[in-house]
Amino acid sequence: MRFALVVGAAFVRNETISYTLYFVYMFFWEVLFFKHQADVVTATPSANMSLVATFQYASVYLGMIVTGFAGSWIAHGYGLFVAAVAFVALYALGMVWNATRAIGTEEASAYGQ
Repeated sequence: MRFALVVGAAFVRNETISYTLYFVYMFFWEVLFFKHQADVVTATPSANMSLVATFQYASVYLGMIVTGFAGSWIAHGYGLFVAAVAFVALYALGMVWNATRAIGTEEASAYGQ
């Protein structure tokens, strides 16, 4: 469902529908992100919490910077629609990788935990 929302937001040419689909997508993303953060906090020993939090903040900001530069470069050179398609494709590849990667010693889905 999340993939359908992000694809719809990228490919629908009506701004109202596109923004609505993107809002719903981001709402679900935030809910899942909060659940993931709660799992990380629960699994992290107290002594390592500051290191994990620092790494998470640094990773998020690095991701925003790289995504911003890459999106600007693609949009400037090829247009906003191509940039949206590129990011949807990266999102789809990330979902496939995350759903099929090895977790620990078992082949399992990260979404099932």
